[in-house]
Amino acid sequence: MCPHLSGIPTFEVEVHNTCASGCDITGIHLNCAGFNSDNVIHPKIFFHQKNSILCVINKDEPLKFRAAVSFSYTTNLQILNRIISVHT
Repeated sequence: MCPHLSGIPTFEVEVHNTCASGCDITGIHLNCAGFNSDNVIHPKIFFHQKNSILCVINKDEPLKFRAAVSFSYTTNLQILNRIISVHT
């Protein structure tokens, strides 16, 4: 966590594919209940439909073995901390 210029915290999120069998993963969904951010996040990396508790990572496309996606969001509370689903 780092302070944003406005004084509101900025949280860094990294999602890594560490599949034990060397597989690609898809369907990476996070619990986003109450999510709101003061900065824009590219929807291919992170998509949150308004009034939904579900956020989609990497546009549901495969995340290759050992690859990662990252983004940051600015808000007063850390919201993104729980994965709902991942498929191999």
